Amino acid sequence: MMFVFFGILFLLPHVPNVNAKTMSLLLFNLTNIWLMLLTWVIYKTEKIYWYTGLSYEEAAKASSEMRKKYAIRHFLRFAIFTAGYGLYSVISYVADIHLAIDIVIEIICIVAAVVSTVNIKLKSD
Repeated sequence: MMFVFFGILFLLPHVPNVNAKTMSLLLFNLTNIWLMLLTWVIYKTEKIYWYTGLSYEEAAKASSEMRKKYAIRHFLRFAIFTAGYGLYSVISYVADIHLAIDIVIEIICIVAAVVSTVNIKLKSD
């Protein structure tokens, strides 16, 4: 999966007749999709100890159901972020919003998605 991501990143600059804005929006969206897929892989494998604030021992003690519930909450935050930025990208492209604004919004959205996961706790509900 990582090789596919890097392969796409390598090929993007070689696409003819694509301006910097289009290239940047594609790169941002590919990065967001990659982050979302990473959280999906963590969900499927239940390797939740990769998330900050949780030790391997805590993750190992948790039931499969608890690990999946914890991981899906992370995935959903990143899925919403990815879909939201994808929608913004279409609007930005059509409205020709300046590239600097695209960059600032991407950074703010990634930070917001990450910070929004801080309150997710490993517990049974």
